[in-house]
Amino acid sequence: MRPARRRRLVDQVRADWKVSIRWACATFLIDTSLYHNKSKRGEQADFKDRIREIAQEKPAPPVTRMRFRLSEMGGKGSSCPIIHRARL
Repeated sequence: MRPARRRRLVDQVRADWKVSIRWACATFLIDTSLYHNKSKRGEQADFKDRIREIAQEKPAPPVTRMRFRLSEMGGKGSSCPIIHRARL
């Protein structure tokens, strides 16, 4: 079960039974930090999504083509840190 679904369950138990976050989390054996700490989407998430799309279009595209496609959508192209890290 994904964390967002677990948070909704905790919220529902809190509303129905009028209990604290700690008691509601204990009911489902969920750590309270999961309830409080929500994930954040990274600042380069759009580029990562686009890299996945490009990679699925062709099994192994060259890095230069990947850089070109990213620069078309407004990215920095050759200075994009994702490409350097991924070693495509």
